Amino acid sequence: MIFSLKIVDLLNQALLYGNDSTRVKHLRHVQELILRKDPSLLNHFLEEVLSFQTDKSPEIKKTIISFIEEACQQNPKLIVKVIDSLTLLLHDDNVFVQKKLILSMVSIYKSTLAWLSKSESIDELVCSVWDMMTNIKNHIVSILNSNDDRLCTVAIKFIEMLALTLTRHEQDFSINSNANDNEILFRTKLEQEEKEMTEKLLEFILSEKLSSVNLIAAVEAVSNIARQRSDYISRILQIFEVLHVNLSSNFIDSQVSSVRKTIKLKLLNLLKYSASSSIQSQYSTLLADFGATQAEILKYSPKVVQESKRKFISNDHSENIKKSKTMNNVKLDIDQDIKQEKSVPNIIDVQRNDLLPWVSSTVDLKILSTSIDFISNSSKQQKKIKSFKLSNVLKPLEFNDIQRMSLDSFHRVLNAEVICDGHGVDQIRQKVMTRLVCLFEQSFRNIYEDYIFADVRERYDLAFIWLYQEYVYANGYLTIFDRNKKKNFTKYDNILCRLLEYFFQEKYEDLFSRLITSAPIITDNALFILKRYCQNENYSHHGMNILRSLIISRIIIREKCLNLLLILTHNEDISIRNNSLNVIQSLHEKKEFKISIEQYALKCLSYLRTLKPPEILFSDNEKLLIVPADAWTEDSIHRCLSLYLSLISSSHHLIQPLSNIYIEVDKDIKRVILQILETPVRAMGVASLELLKLVKNCPIGAEALITHILHIHTQQMTPSRDIVENIQDLYYKRIPDVRLLIPILSGLGKCDIINTLPKFIKLPPPMVKEVFKRVLSLKDSSRTLKTNLILPSELLIALHRISLEECELKTIINATSICFNECSTYTSDILVDVLQQLVEMTPIPILFMRTVLQAFSLYPKMVHFIMNILQRLISKQAWKQPRIWEGFIKCCEKTRPHSYPILLQLPPAQLKHVLQITSELRDGLVGHIRSMSSAQHSSIPSSRSIVIEDDSENILPVSLSNSTQ
Repeated sequence: MIFSLKIVDLLNQALLYGNDSTRVKHLRHVQELILRKDPSLLNHFLEEVLSFQTDKSPEIKKTIISFIEEACQQNPKLIVKVIDSLTLLLHDDNVFVQKKLILSMVSIYKSTLAWLSKSESIDELVCSVWDMMTNIKNHIVSILNSNDDRLCTVAIKFIEMLALTLTRHEQDFSINSNANDNEILFRTKLEQEEKEMTEKLLEFILSEKLSSVNLIAAVEAVSNIARQRSDYISRILQIFEVLHVNLSSNFIDSQVSSVRKTIKLKLLNLLKYSASSSIQSQYSTLLADFGATQAEILKYSPKVVQESKRKFISNDHSENIKKSKTMNNVKLDIDQDIKQEKSVPNIIDVQRNDLLPWVSSTVDLKILSTSIDFISNSSKQQKKIKSFKLSNVLKPLEFNDIQRMSLDSFHRVLNAEVICDGHGVDQIRQKVMTRLVCLFEQSFRNIYEDYIFADVRERYDLAFIWLYQEYVYANGYLTIFDRNKKKNFTKYDNILCRLLEYFFQEKYEDLFSRLITSAPIITDNALFILKRYCQNENYSHHGMNILRSLIISRIIIREKCLNLLLILTHNEDISIRNNSLNVIQSLHEKKEFKISIEQYALKCLSYLRTLKPPEILFSDNEKLLIVPADAWTEDSIHRCLSLYLSLISSSHHLIQPLSNIYIEVDKDIKRVILQILETPVRAMGVASLELLKLVKNCPIGAEALITHILHIHTQQMTPSRDIVENIQDLYYKRIPDVRLLIPILSGLGKCDIINTLPKFIKLPPPMVKEVFKRVLSLKDSSRTLKTNLILPSELLIALHRISLEECELKTIINATSICFNECSTYTSDILVDVLQQLVEMTPIPILFMRTVLQAFSLYPKMVHFIMNILQRLISKQAWKQPRIWEGFIKCCEKTRPHSYPILLQLPPAQLKHVLQITSELRDGLVGHIRSMSSAQHSSIPSSRSIVIEDDSENILPVSLSNSTQ
């Protein structure tokens, strides 16, 4: 009992008082009392604790997660009650709350599996809980592909738990615990899931976009898996080998050093616990690659103790073994030295020195024999001279030889950069290379491409010269034999797209922009690459600026580029959409683009008339979705209106078609239109002539739209006289919808507002409240004339004066209740003023006594004033008005004992009626009289005393009692 009271007190303090740290302290105290002191209280206070999950403070939410985690560890069955809370907190807006929940899910998921594996009966509730738990698990696993390193790191920890939990092991919960399949857990399915999780983690390690923080976390996770599940050791070692090769290409030096150090430590730890000698050499090699010394490897190598087959071995024999090992080691060292001395360069030098005498003698012999042959041949030629034919000497080359020689020649030209530059002929070299590539594309293109990409910033000019040369050939400027040959830009297009793709993929933003803006012709394929470039979040802003420059400078492709930019204004990504809208707004200021942009905006607006969104609103990736967009969604409506709404603030005339569209669309589209209309309409300004024109020509069915637009403009300022007159004319002559008058209340006179009050209070309560708020906010003399001010007391009195012919009584009561809810406006002084004026009216308003009772309930200190009101009602013979008389009696009951002197002023007949209706008043009145002095008692008329003291009237008959209740 003591704990319960203490917990209640702590929960109240955590709910109402203190800063976040104090409230967290209270909740942790509650956690200690419930989970560690008296666990029997858990079911009693669980809902109260879980109610804090919707608190605004992230620290409070994290504390609740800790409570849930510890509670599930103690009693896994509680997962049925907390699963909804886990789902809610998993999708919290705060990243740290999500991170805390994912970390807690490591133990909660294991506890759930252990509980389900031991459950004898599985009902529908348990099945639904498992489905929700599976959804949570899938969501956490999907975080692995997110860009948030904080969430990704804890998701890795969760996947590690899955891999260890769903594999066979003797300790803790594992798949061994689930000896037999039940209705939920299937052994084969769990094993397959474990393999998928482990493989997903291994693939994640090899991902190119992986950060160093996540890579270290993943390495630690797979190392733990390998240490506890030896089946994966060889697979994980292969992953580390791949990392060793690819690591330096993805990170900076400090990150590479940190990752390599982590992998080395994990490998040493695995080596320490590895019992298999078959992979010891693989360990040693891999550790050496990651910088481990031989001493470290020996230190962490497992100590293998082998039992000898013989029990006793002589010392001499053991020393012989040592000597033999020593000799072998010495032999190995000597061999190694010899091998180092006879390396390949050394051996070649030795052979050259040995061959010198032989070569010298051989050359002398050849010279001698050649001289003899020359003398003999000369003597023969003198006898007979034959004609020389070059064809007899030269032999045709094979194709492979030609190919090899041409490639060698091209390579020599490529490698002559320094020489040609030094002699001032590098431009000639560049022309030679580009023309060779253009003429012999199949032979040299890939080589030339690799040469440019090897140092693309320094050799960008070569790429552009190559592109321009292909443009010249494609146009036929260098065609000599066939001038009528059709132009073919296929090669040019291929080169341009290849260069753009490379700059795109390798993140050369400046070169991408430079190439596409200076290219002689921009093909359709190049524009498609530019579109993809603009749709990338990282390059969107840069790509939009490229499009803008092309639209301005390239007249031939202006229409295509402008259309591409307009299509991006309804992209699914909001940031891309906003970037395109910013560029469009800058282009819209230029006359040459204004009409085209506005026509496209109105075209998108007209799409809202269709039954489903058109395909043009969706990107190519979205069109490939399995489920088509058969109905309008909030997102698709936003896409349709984004361009249109961005333009109406500068081109006010575009607001006119909106009213006609608004009439034809369904209610969901209308709702979204009203939601997103505020910012652009406010930018138009209340003095806009187009806005006034829209009000004047408002079609039937667009009242809500016009009202909302006027609301936006009149929240901060008084509407202009023109708008007020046009709205009044619209209301009285065409559309008698009182909602039209709400935005212009500050421009209406007091009489107009009071006369229209019966129609205003028939509106829904939120709108009535808005009307009263606007009416009572007209106190500022700068916004309206003092003669038009409506005081709070005047508004409440006007509500009491509304006749039942104009409005139902219940509607009037609801309206007065709205006034009483505004306690800051309707103070006791204002209510005193209202009651004084109402009580003097003839006849007294029907709701007068109800207002008196409400005033007393709000301000009990008004009791003496209310006694004066009751006394005034007696003088006005309130019993002649049944509703007022009924309220009079109720008020006397509520204000006892202050009302006893007032009752003594009633005529005997009315006093008798009151005492017959309420016996409590009679008893109290008798006690009041007995407590009076003899002088006071003598002042009471005898007729009233007889009524009070008459026992026969003490109890009211049943029939009369029922009729008065």
